[in-house]
Amino acid sequence: MAAMAATVALVLAGAPAATAAPESVTKELHIEYGASVFHGTVTFSNRTVTIDGTLHAVGCRFIWGDSYAKSNYLGSGSSKQHCNKNHPIHVPVPADVAGGATLLKVFLDAPGAGQGHTEKWVYRDF
Repeated sequence: MAAMAATVALVLAGAPAATAAPESVTKELHIEYGASVFHGTVTFSNRTVTIDGTLHAVGCRFIWGDSYAKSNYLGSGSSKQHCNKNHPIHVPVPADVAGGATLLKVFLDAPGAGQGHTEKWVYRDF
């Protein structure tokens, strides 16, 4: 029995230690397009980024974001279109690499081609 316990202890001692996922980082976000305003947060986690807050839409607007690990594009996520009042926003953006995204490009956009938008970069570590 003692020999078996010693063998198990040796096997476990030689196993690589599990690495912890990086901590989540939350950044404030304020972006405007015309009279429309979004105010909230961007939360960077291990394999996703989320945009949460309130969109005050004048006309019709939507929020979307592109995630990057340094200069490598990872994914995109978008809210649905919201019109003429305050709307709660929760947009998950995929960032499926170990450690997650290092930056997010956020857009406050008007629907339709050529309608325009405002964009803002949000950095995980700055």
